[in-house]
Amino acid sequence: MTPIDEVETFFRHLVDVLSKSDADRLRSPIQVSELYLTIVPYRQHRAALGFATNEDYEMVILRFLAGEGGFASLDPPEAQEALMEEARAINPTPGAFREFAAAKVYLNSGAVRTVTEANEAYAPPADPEDEAETFEEEEAEASPETAPAPVEASARTTSEEPEDFEVQGAATETAEDQLPTADPAPAPAPACGVAEIGTGTHVSLLRW
Repeated sequence: MTPIDEVETFFRHLVDVLSKSDADRLRSPIQVSELYLTIVPYRQHRAALGFATNEDYEMVILRFLAGEGGFASLDPPEAQEALMEEARAINPTPGAFREFAAAKVYLNSGAVRTVTEANEAYAPPADPEDEAETFEEEEAEASPETAPAPVEASARTTSEEPEDFEVQGAATETAEDQLPTADPAPAPAPACGVAEIGTGTHVSLLRW
């Protein structure tokens, strides 16, 4: 692996880490101390970067901050110039960048875009089953099922009562039609009698 390849590997790994944790940091300045303390500390990333020793790790960061490969620039510019001279020295001090811990690192936007687009191009396709499940969950959340409104017992009873009354009325009429009709009772005979009216020898009979 050539020196530029080591710096490029570090840069690509840095972009991957920031893309997963906080993609906005790819477009924002990063403090130098954040690189080796929190974003890509040696112990957690030595295996992924392929470093055998901490000295190798620090030497790559030194060259990266010195501007090799054009992946980053520093503010103030004097900090990058000093690190560039250190990286070109016969016996460089790998951890010299710690003297500029407060300096700001700006990532090359074009190089960042190249890495992110390459990652998206080689990303595995999404599982159709997972997409279908996600779609069903979104549909269920967007249009929840509405349970039918319960029918009140009083309303149901009221609607059924007229039918019961009609049936009972029809049964009553049928029963009355089947009863035998009695002959009308004869009119009472007019009362009649005989009364004797008179005095003495003359008697008259009055009939009614």
